[in-house]
Amino acid sequence: MKRRAAEDDPIAAKKAQAEHEQQLLQYWEERVKWWNDPKPPKSTPKSGLFDAVARAVGLGASRRDAAAAVNAEYVVCCEEAALEEDGVMAAASAPGAIESAAANSQLSTLNSQFSTLNSQLPVAVTLKAWDPKTPYLDALKSVDKSEAYKVYLKERETHGSSPAFYIDCAGWFYKAGRPFEADRILTNLAEFKLEDAALWRAMGWRAREAGSYLLAVRAFRKVLALRGEEAQSRRDLALVLMEQAKACVARDERDSKDGRDVEGAKVWLEEAMRLFADAAFNVNARRSGRRGNDFQVSVLALEELNGLIAWVNAVDWPDGKKPAVPTFDAAYRRDLPVKLRIVMSWDADETDIDLHVLEPNGEEAFYGHRRTAEGGFVSEDVTTGYGPEEYLKKELESGVYKVLTNYFASDQTALTGPATVTATVYTDWGTAAEKRQVLTLRLDKPKDKQLIGEVKL
Repeated sequence: MKRRAAEDDPIAAKKAQAEHEQQLLQYWEERVKWWNDPKPPKSTPKSGLFDAVARAVGLGASRRDAAAAVNAEYVVCCEEAALEEDGVMAAASAPGAIESAAANSQLSTLNSQFSTLNSQLPVAVTLKAWDPKTPYLDALKSVDKSEAYKVYLKERETHGSSPAFYIDCAGWFYKAGRPFEADRILTNLAEFKLEDAALWRAMGWRAREAGSYLLAVRAFRKVLALRGEEAQSRRDLALVLMEQAKACVARDERDSKDGRDVEGAKVWLEEAMRLFADAAFNVNARRSGRRGNDFQVSVLALEELNGLIAWVNAVDWPDGKKPAVPTFDAAYRRDLPVKLRIVMSWDADETDIDLHVLEPNGEEAFYGHRRTAEGGFVSEDVTTGYGPEEYLKKELESGVYKVLTNYFASDQTALTGPATVTATVYTDWGTAAEKRQVLTLRLDKPKDKQLIGEVKL
């Protein structure tokens, strides 16, 4: 009531909008400053989930020793048989020797050379397949694909009261190349609680992961109708509209070149840019005055708006007329392309889920160590909302980047389980060569740790 009264007061509303834009500018300038000079003058690695990793880097250990510490500490922390089955093995021993200053200098020189050669080397992204151990998925795996829908109907008699059943089964059908059945299964979520935004959001995320954009757009339009006061609702819809439009443009360039797909794409792109701008600049899209939670959505939306504008300007439009770009203050206009961008969001409010990235030299980037010696950048911690949290790397060093998530705490239990997480890994983000992979997974309980995937250079 206090907030609505303030919105109705034109003087108070103008003041609140000005404060919002000023705070957003501070966050934005932090990003621009990092992008201009990614490597901090001094960086003292801090321990997070992986104490041995931080100790190894702090003592100047070699890449090989640091990598051994990564694997050893990972297994100790996670202690999950499923991860071991997927090939995450413990190292035999921790690093033991402190290298000389000359060796460290040589390592620094090698890192510089890796950065120079970075653009010439292929980048491979491997996401850890989400495969919950459930009897109904085991039943689906045991039969021929042609019989799978009959098995699903039979399993529904036992498990149909759980929204997680439909999310998991839809994911299986998408991967099996049966998108029609997958969409049909996924839409059952809408029948549980028609006004539950978390269910619609989970539906949209799973559909987006599979590239089923018509269903994803429908789901996120419903979320926006239910949760119009949340910037995240605008951003989610903008993302799927943008991705749907880019897919249409790519298809038109590859196949017909007649511009028919492009015309529809222009409408979606214009709406996506308006939604990104609204999520970034509109103070009324914030749920509260909680600075950290709300502004992470706003600053990421601004980042994505600038990236989309750069992409729109780079496309050779068939009729020469590009989509209309929204106007906003030049202080917020800056394209920030990066080699690696990882974004994580979740569907449960009042929940704290953390993004951790282990860099090739063993250094851990997370909310408690936001800037790494090699130029990694992590957004501020989001402790109660839907995220998003983000990791950026302007240039990549040779090696493996491990992407992990830690379900820190929750004060809410959703129908789908404590939290459904979507993680998006971009390479060459903000450029014509951009590639994207999306993974949707469920974290079952607080303190749950999951390996999301790896990026290899």
